[in-house]
Amino acid sequence: MTIGKRAVVGAVAGLVGAYAMQQFRIAWNRSYAASARDAVYGLDEEADLNSANVLTSFFIGRTLPKQDTLCLALLLHYGYGAFAGAGYAVSAAKWPRIKTGYGTLFGTGVWLLGDELPVSLSGLSNPFARSVRSHASALAAHLLFGAATELTRRVLLLSSRQA
Repeated sequence: MTIGKRAVVGAVAGLVGAYAMQQFRIAWNRSYAASARDAVYGLDEEADLNSANVLTSFFIGRTLPKQDTLCLALLLHYGYGAFAGAGYAVSAAKWPRIKTGYGTLFGTGVWLLGDELPVSLSGLSNPFARSVRSHASALAAHLLFGAATELTRRVLLLSSRQA
């Protein structure tokens, strides 16, 4: 399979992983987040609004209304998931160990290097204003992202071989 096809398979798998992660976020926040302090860190409204506002300020010189900003943040979430999934699928062909733990090693890396550290260090959200539960739920969401991405990648690769 060509690198381009692997990237497309990975992008689709990453979209599925991002969707699973989004559903986890919704369920977690409804069931366990009595306050913003316990919401899924880095996937919360504060980080979403701040990241989208930084981008719109940079590219168009102003911020958008809150509802538009939240829509943009959701698009960014799915775009990032597709991009990460494409990179994962291409990398997995060359370095199979990246698939360790059925994609959970990848999910852990995305959590630490693509969410927890960048969101904290950039000031998009204050990590100290969140509970341990908030950070743990973010890790769980990313483990789900990795596993869903890997499962989808495998299913798509298997179905492309049978076609």
